[in-house]
Amino acid sequence: MSGLVSPAAAAPGAVKGSWGCRPPVHNAGVEPAFVLHLPPESGRLAFGPIDDPYGDGYVGRFEVELTDDGLTATTTATIGVFAPGQLDEFLDSLADDWRGWDGVRRWHSLNRELVIEATHDRTRRVVLEVTVQPDALVPPWSAQGRFEIEPGEQLAAIVGEVAAWLGPYATRHRSSS
Repeated sequence: MSGLVSPAAAAPGAVKGSWGCRPPVHNAGVEPAFVLHLPPESGRLAFGPIDDPYGDGYVGRFEVELTDDGLTATTTATIGVFAPGQLDEFLDSLADDWRGWDGVRRWHSLNRELVIEATHDRTRRVVLEVTVQPDALVPPWSAQGRFEIEPGEQLAAIVGEVAAWLGPYATRHRSSS
């Protein structure tokens, strides 16, 4: 199940899942503006509100928190209005190809603090491998989570929710303005 969840409902509980991680991972507790709860089990990917650090509307920063199996990894991701391939555009391309594709498709934030790799089994699921790491040339740590999504309605709903969360940073917003 995916969806926007109120911050109170988004509080992580006991969780299970498959994770790979290199310590040290810090636990910061993001106040979520957008949360995806995705299978398997109860993994959680939370995005905080987008901040415009320079006040120019071109660069946005937001906290990202990946939680599962007792691990919480948090970093700050950077996106840009005119950066090629916004997150909503990436997810929309996955939804458009709901019947499947070959290989791995990738999206990353400007400084690669958030990386999403997508594969499709050409039958019933899209697998998102999410990596969270600090902004560094050689990150001292990274955390990875694996989420399975139904490629039809569930993925289409996520696309709309992510575009709404991105607001002026969304590809759809720029093309409709």
